[in-house]
Amino acid sequence: HDLAVLADTCDRLSVMYAGRVVEEGPAREVYAEARHPYGRALSAAFPKIGDPASRRAPRGLPGDPPDPAALPGGCTFHPRCPVALDSCATEDQELREAGGERRAACVLVDTDGKARSTS
Repeated sequence: HDLAVLADTCDRLSVMYAGRVVEEGPAREVYAEARHPYGRALSAAFPKIGDPASRRAPRGLPGDPPDPAALPGGCTFHPRCPVALDSCATEDQELREAGGERRAACVLVDTDGKARSTS
């Protein structure tokens, strides 16, 4: 789950949630600017080297991962997603182009790779 280590040791990276790939692309790009909310949460979860404040205030995700035997409908990440829309609870998201060599399974990702605003 430490994307910083993976970004330094891998060329490409796939982020999985509940048994499905939700984002993929060049490892350093996925780590530095994840397109899927779960990828962003993973990138932010670990302290930054040389930043003592981040060691004292680790960030995580609220809630628990879903039970694999009882996955929620729609996007399986929606119950924990800070930017989920109402449609995320009912519409499954396939991987879509997210700019360059990147793909992400999020309704908020445009084909140019920019995340749309939820406001």
